Amino acid sequence: MTKLINYLWHRQILAKSEKYQYRQINKPYVANFYAPDQMGIQGSHETLGNFDWVNQSKAFYEFVERTSSKSSMDVNNGKNINFEGLGFDWFVNEFQAVSRYDIATDYFSGNLRQVPYIFGHYLDERSYDGHVFRGNSNGAALGSTYKKALHSATLELVERDKLLSFWLGDRGKLILIDHQYTVIPKYVNGYYVQSFLIDAEPFQIYLVWTILVKEDSTNDEFTSFSGFGSALDIVEALETSFSEARSLQNNHLTENNISEKIKKTLSITDGIYDLNDQIYYWGSVQALREFRRMVAGIDTVTIEDIQKESVKKELMTIVEEAYQELWVLDLTDSELQELSLFSLKVFSPNAKNMYFKLNMSRLKMRENVFRPKVFPLA
Repeated sequence: MTKLINYLWHRQILAKSEKYQYRQINKPYVANFYAPDQMGIQGSHETLGNFDWVNQSKAFYEFVERTSSKSSMDVNNGKNINFEGLGFDWFVNEFQAVSRYDIATDYFSGNLRQVPYIFGHYLDERSYDGHVFRGNSNGAALGSTYKKALHSATLELVERDKLLSFWLGDRGKLILIDHQYTVIPKYVNGYYVQSFLIDAEPFQIYLVWTILVKEDSTNDEFTSFSGFGSALDIVEALETSFSEARSLQNNHLTENNISEKIKKTLSITDGIYDLNDQIYYWGSVQALREFRRMVAGIDTVTIEDIQKESVKKELMTIVEEAYQELWVLDLTDSELQELSLFSLKVFSPNAKNMYFKLNMSRLKMRENVFRPKVFPLA
């Protein structure tokens, strides 16, 4: 009951805030909160219906997390600025940013360093040009305590690093999880459910990719929806990835003009894809063919075998061994402080940092590595 009271209280207070004003859209089995002045900042989560406040609150707090990074700073004076050590060396970039910095703290050593202000903040998307860093939510999390926010943010950082490392061919492999459908269903809304372990260091943090596949489909409907989940427990990672995939499915399954949107995405010639393009690309028959080629002949593992080999360690012990550094940018503003909420963003110079709206031809792929043309939304 306390969580429900806090959720309603937070909504009531933040609805009056200039920065955190929101609009809500409830579709069947999915809740969406978004900023009225910037649709790109939103939170979404699957629900069991209009009265499922637990899952609605997850969508709301995701919106708050991303809004805490919002800034109205003008970027017209953007210039080339140093983004080294922030995890973006996996693709060719020429980022620009305003010449203002924030201070991040290394969790392990306590050392301080400057990071570009725009690295931790979303700017008004109407003022972007082609080279200005657009901001991202990678390694960002909201929590009711500093420790909880740090835990969630760190898991997301590891999740994105492992996905990108596998995708580029740097490290790791895909293994099909034979879970006998005791944890998640075999079919959902007519889509076949498959889950894969992205087996890469750090091995003690599990990353699962669940994909819902529409067999024998055409471009008149989505062929697949993907979700990712990372956790210290394989079952939790599996459940999270499935929930994320199903949430994406609930958000787009009944969408209009699907074939036109997929066709438009497939016709992109400049190689630059945004978030929606990634969804529509993976909704295409072409992506499904590429996916099947990528996973053909891979190994299989059971949940029981994964659990037998599990070595229990604290999250921060694993992260320090794997990445050595974990830099924390505290985005908690005064409004969140009053509500006892914490917003953090983490990164490491030794971890790849996700970035969206990419020219996929500029990825630094290893030779002789086959991957679908566009990586799935994560």
